[in-house]
Amino acid sequence: MECFYDIENDYGLRLQCIGKSIGLENIRDPKREYYKIAEADGSVFNHEAYNYICNTTIGGFENEASYENYIKLFEIMGIQKLYSFKELMKERKVYVTELARVSGIPRTTISRIAICDTPFEKITVSNALAIAKAMNMTIEEIYDKLYFSRSK
Repeated sequence: MECFYDIENDYGLRLQCIGKSIGLENIRDPKREYYKIAEADGSVFNHEAYNYICNTTIGGFENEASYENYIKLFEIMGIQKLYSFKELMKERKVYVTELARVSGIPRTTISRIAICDTPFEKITVSNALAIAKAMNMTIEEIYDKLYFSRSK
């Protein structure tokens, strides 16, 4: 497969293909780990991931289905991805309005955290505690999901 694209989606994930070289990067990861799928010489590191990319339209990594496609790709590759706060809320089935009501934190503050205008590590300890309690998690559990997940 010869290709050239560099797709970055709203969840901070990047799929790059230059010639025959294909890689996946979680750009929210402080270490910006890059996972090779195929090399320019045509050697393939992960055949299942390679086939999945080949069988999924490029639009499938750019459109609304991109989240599920990236998650599937991470699963195939055995990568525990980092979450955005918005994804963590989605996983926990908590919405901005509900989280604001239960935590006692203004909805605008929760929204800024959810859209990454305010990184979680920059909020006050009292807000972090209130959010953690409202999400039935510890601050450490939230922090691990957002910043410390690594390859299995």
